[in-house]
Amino acid sequence: MKNISNYKIIMPVLVILVALIVVLITNNQNDETIDSDSEISTVNLQDAPAFDEQKIDDISYLLSLPDTVDEELVPLIIISSNNQQQVLNALADSSIQTEKKAVLINISTSISKDDLKTVVDEIRSTYSIEDSKVFGINMGDSSAITDLEADFKKLFTNVITISPDNIETEKIIAEVDNLLEQSRGIIYNSTVKHQHVSTNSNTPVVDALDESPDTVWVPEENGEKEVIIAFDNEIVVSRWQVEANQPITSMTLQTSLDGEKWTDIDVIQSNNHNRVDRILPATNAQYVRFTTDEDDIEIAELEIYAEYAVAASFSFEEYTNAAGNTMPYRLFVPDNIDQLTDIPVILSLHGSGQRGTDNNQHLGITKGEGTILWTLPEIQKEHPALVVAPQISPDQLWRDEEVMNSIEHILESLKKTYPDIDTNRIYATGVSIGAEGIYNLAIKNPDLYAALLPVAGGPNNPVGDAPPVEETVIPNISKYADIPAWLMQSYDDSVRAHTLTNELVNAYRELGYNPKYTVYLPGETEKVATSTHSSWIYAYQDERIIDWLFSQYKTDRVVPENKSYQPVEEYSEEEITQLETDRRHYIDLDEFTELVE
Repeated sequence: MKNISNYKIIMPVLVILVALIVVLITNNQNDETIDSDSEISTVNLQDAPAFDEQKIDDISYLLSLPDTVDEELVPLIIISSNNQQQVLNALADSSIQTEKKAVLINISTSISKDDLKTVVDEIRSTYSIEDSKVFGINMGDSSAITDLEADFKKLFTNVITISPDNIETEKIIAEVDNLLEQSRGIIYNSTVKHQHVSTNSNTPVVDALDESPDTVWVPEENGEKEVIIAFDNEIVVSRWQVEANQPITSMTLQTSLDGEKWTDIDVIQSNNHNRVDRILPATNAQYVRFTTDEDDIEIAELEIYAEYAVAASFSFEEYTNAAGNTMPYRLFVPDNIDQLTDIPVILSLHGSGQRGTDNNQHLGITKGEGTILWTLPEIQKEHPALVVAPQISPDQLWRDEEVMNSIEHILESLKKTYPDIDTNRIYATGVSIGAEGIYNLAIKNPDLYAALLPVAGGPNNPVGDAPPVEETVIPNISKYADIPAWLMQSYDDSVRAHTLTNELVNAYRELGYNPKYTVYLPGETEKVATSTHSSWIYAYQDERIIDWLFSQYKTDRVVPENKSYQPVEEYSEEEITQLETDRRHYIDLDEFTELVE
């Protein structure tokens, strides 16, 4: 009985002591800085001094800005977490913010997907975010960012989740540091300047879609105003941007598949930004319409970011060579492949601006026309074919030996996987450095290809920071000159001078060959593209190339004449324009030559 009585006295005392200890420990944790390798304690987010509290309507979030945010494009890191004060402060004070520079957002784990989109749109409209570096971090049991990624597939470069057991300052800084090393191509694929633009205003609108701050669309009429962009093929819209000289308070973006029935996909009210940059769930369309009923608007740019709808038909593939190096590539295989025989293959090589590791941007609008064209339903119906589109990394060129070997291995593997491939009809097309690339592939293995379709390039010249290289395309012309070829180039190409292509054509002609050679007249390419280099927009719209390409067989090589052809004349802008008498935007210079002794 004595022991029981003592127990009754001691237990309340022990309970009080334990409670006091817990309170002391908790207060001590809140007051003291925790070492970087310690587990983070529970603290109120609003106590984080390195972040500023922001609010949009009733949505609260924390924001940390680098000092260069107004001077250059910056990465965006969205963190979904609750009560990680030390982590947030450490990120804001680390080299991630002081050296690498990024916009850091912290949002609550309980934020809704719609509210998170509102925050992202606000940040994109306020600051210039680098599209290739948008990252998400779910801390603990948060799924807010993963939920957003599910609907906005073109937004994030990468999203990671850090488990509750792993929330340590040092580890998280290392994770973020690793994220910032990652990059992808421009995730929305392209800024569209399109030839099919109409408006209900008497004021022309096309000049306001040229990426130039000097051109502004100022409609003359009051009331509702609209701009309609019609695409040649069905697209998937994922983002849009409008830039005006003063905020347009209210506006709507609509899409349509037929140009008659319109659907609102983004409605904006109470806007106070000159530049509005909005992400969208992937939406299929062939027409996009911008509308507003505000008066006195001055629109400098209206940009639609999209990819071709048929791009979704390409599988994501990767080749790994014996050294462990990889080459990503996209592959299109006809749905009825099992019913086909003698199937041709088209190899498509992208330009320098599409180099990367995302295996995506080389299929984008104003970039992927040479790959997408052959997969359109109307083309596949008449000319079913496999299409393979590899991607090289930013430090590579198509002429690199390892790159060329990898491409040949990919083609060989396709022959094994699809034994009904017609090895007499393997075609190669490419733009810019891709055009140069198909020539280098033909030099290496001329017996592999049935036809070459180079656009906006051919002879080598230095690319970016690449060192000058020994010229290969022209000196080795005898190795591939009998492969049927159709060269296409803008007269006023500002990146690869058409005179380089003239030299290549003249090398053909000296050997008695006269390849097809189409030149787009001065001023024409800039009507449909933001660069005069982008002649592929016209080239792959030329219906003549389709029947020409598929009618070429490896067994039907070009037989040279015993004489040479006259060289290409160096026409002035006025002279080459006068050669065209049928009001076309191009001239076929292969028609302007004769055999000579």
